Amino acid sequence: MSRAALVASRFLKCGQELSLLRPLNFISAGKCSAFSSSTVQRQHLDISGIFPPIPTPFNADESIAYDKLEYNMKKWNKIPFRGYVVQGSNGECCFLNLEERVKMVKEVKRLAGPNKLIIAGSGCECKVHDFIYL
Repeated sequence: MSRAALVASRFLKCGQELSLLRPLNFISAGKCSAFSSSTVQRQHLDISGIFPPIPTPFNADESIAYDKLEYNMKKWNKIPFRGYVVQGSNGECCFLNLEERVKMVKEVKRLAGPNKLIIAGSGCECKVHDFIYL
């Protein structure tokens, strides 16, 4: 059982309402079922496979090195990854402003091609409206 399913089942066993989760969809690994507390038809999203967290390359002036990103993506695209995690667990998001973060995700999506899924990290220590913008 996935962690999300385990947490959700504990809430349900305790008899607590999941009203806070209404706008959210929980997704677990593998062929999964996204669900919410509403009676919406279930959606299926296959997130099986390998999604490596990719590093953000930087130039000496601390700007994103998009040429190096393209070089890396060409190498990684030869490996049968299902997709990529951008700004996930490598810790570089604190060095990027919001515009750079969005541009980085768009560039990875463009370089990855249509058959790769992109998981964009949205966590950051920022204002709530900045988090929503992401």
